[in-house]
Order: sequence, then structure tokens, then C-alpha cells
Amino acid sequence: MKLTAARMQLQPGQRLSAQDATITTRQGGTLKAAQVTYDLKAGTVTATGDVTYNDTRFTNLSAPSMTLNVKSGFVTARGGVKAAKPAMTGAALAFDPSTMQAMLSGPYRVNQGTLRADTSAPAGRLLLVFSARSVVRATEDPDSSNRNRFEPYLK
Repeated sequence: MKLTAARMQLQPGQRLSAQDATITTRQGGTLKAAQVTYDLKAGTVTATGDVTYNDTRFTNLSAPSMTLNVKSGFVTARGGVKAAKPAMTGAALAFDPSTMQAMLSGPYRVNQGTLRADTSAPAGRLLLVFSARSVVRATEDPDSSNRNRFEPYLK
């Protein structure tokens, strides 16, 4: 990752904080946020304040908070997720880059191409499977293995 920011503060061995930050990933994704905090002990990078993310899979993904778990690689967006592509809204979204899968928590709505799914149920879950730049499969009834893998990140 590459981090650029207007201001940064380092507490050695504990935390790196940055304001008006942009993070660029090795895969070409770009995250922008008012505040980014890398908690070295917890192994998490949390972005808050006007958070937006773009890459080949997501266009204008936004949420009040996004967190990268450095150890697992999972990325979580929480607090009201929106994206232009795929066109979606939801309570939270967790993405696993190792499997190219994401789980959207309800209430959610997705309307992209032939993919149309929505629920008003807070316990609703939609599993999205990506191939390169687009969603190739979605299921509103993910199996227990996938639910168990994503649930810790959707809380």
C-alpha cells in the first residue's frame, strides 16, 4: 500500500494516523478518507469520514467507515454502503480478495445488469462472486461455510 496524506502522526509500535488521506493498493485500488488509522497491535487499517473506494470491481463504493484486516486481507465497509458499480446499497459489505467474494448484509438492494436482489431484513445476506471486473454469480441463500467466514466482519 502507498499512503499519502496532508498530515500524519506516528505513535511507534502502536498507531499511525493520517488526515486527508489517499491509499493506493498494489492492485490499483484507491481509497480516500478524511481520517485513516493503522492500529499496529490490532492489525487493522480503518478509514472514516467521506470514505470512497474505487478499483476494477467497485466504482464509487462509499461508507462512513471502511476497515482492512491486514492479517486476513478482508475489507469491510459499514454504516450504510453505497456503490455505483455494482449498483448497490446495504448495511455492510465484507470483501475477501483471496476468493473474490463479497457478502452484503441487509437491508440491501442490488440492481446491476441481470442481477436484481433486495431485502428489508436486517439478517439478510447476499453473497457476490466476482470474476475480474464484474459480478458473475450471486446468491441470497449463502451456505453456512460462507456465512461463518464473513459474519465476523459484518458485525
